Amino acid sequence: MQSRADEFIASLDARVADIADACTACGACASVCPTLTVAGIDVSDPVGLTAGVRAILKGEEASDPAQTWARTCCSSGKCLSACEYGINPRFMLTMARRALAQDHDAR
Repeated sequence: MQSRADEFIASLDARVADIADACTACGACASVCPTLTVAGIDVSDPVGLTAGVRAILKGEEASDPAQTWARTCCSSGKCLSACEYGINPRFMLTMARRALAQDHDAR
C-alpha cells in the first residue's frame, strides 16, 4: 500500500511526464526569460535550451546551458504567458531542477 507521500510523488512524476511530452521546445519561454542573460547563458538558441530542459525531464542527456538554466531559474514568471501550449515553463524548470538534484543524489 502506497503512502500519501508516495501517491503524491507518483502523481507529480506523471504530471512531469505529461509536460515533457506536451512541450514542443519552441523556445518561446526561453526567449522571454530574464534569467538567461543574468546567468550568462547564451540566448542565441532558445529552441535548443528548451529542448535541453525537456530532455532533463525525460531523463536524457542535456546541454550544460539547459542544466544551468534549470538550476538558476529566478521564477520571474515572464514565461508563463509565453507558452502557446498551456505549459507552465516555470514549473517545468522547477521539475528539471528536481530531476537534476535526484540524478546528482543517485551518484
